[in-house]
Amino acid sequence: KLLQAEIKGDTDALDVVLGTLGREARAGGVDNRVLATENQAISDAERKKTDIEGQLAEVGQRKAEENTRFEELERERTIKLSEVERERDDAERELDGLEGQRRGLRDKRKEIERRQKAYHQAADTRDEEAGAAPLGDTRSELRRLAEGHRAEAAGLEPEKQDYERKLAALERPLGAAQSKVTAVRAEVDLAKRSLADAREGHRHRLAELEAELGRKQRELENTDGEIQRRLVTLGTLINLHRVDRP
Repeated sequence: KLLQAEIKGDTDALDVVLGTLGREARAGGVDNRVLATENQAISDAERKKTDIEGQLAEVGQRKAEENTRFEELERERTIKLSEVERERDDAERELDGLEGQRRGLRDKRKEIERRQKAYHQAADTRDEEAGAAPLGDTRSELRRLAEGHRAEAAGLEPEKQDYERKLAALERPLGAAQSKVTAVRAEVDLAKRSLADAREGHRHRLAELEAELGRKQRELENTDGEIQRRLVTLGTLINLHRVDRP
């Protein structure tokens, strides 16, 4: 194991030396029949590297443009969502107010109906008592009380009808408010879906761009590795076939 470690260390050091020799030869323009094939392969790999670097920059630019475009789109759709949510809240408050008015009017009408029912029951009771009472003042008084109860019930009728008119008048604005609430709730749902779709689409596009960047980066690393290996090969060829150099 110790010998294997020493051999690897020496081999790595030799690769550095040979790679440096090949790089110096490239920088000095050293070329001949023996070196031509490797020099051409290195030149091709360097052009490929330049192309990949350009492609990486282009993908990076597309990613930056996608982020900028998404930020603007997200801002617009967030503002739109806030606006329709405010409209929904206002419409719901208006509807709640109208429904509260309707409940109040119905409660008041119900109270009048309860009082009218009580008067009618009292009148019926007096009539029954009058029917069982002997002829005379007692029966007449009971009949008079029954009529008084019915008169009291009838006296409440205008107030009851007034509440009914107010309730009928509320139906149209209530219907309009309910329709508005339904419409703005649908707009809120649509705005939420639109914002969610924008975010999901952005996430997918970023994932695609990141994957493309990863592929290009691996291609660049592979090309760099190829260039380094070929420089070592070039240095080896120069070491085997010494070249006079001024």
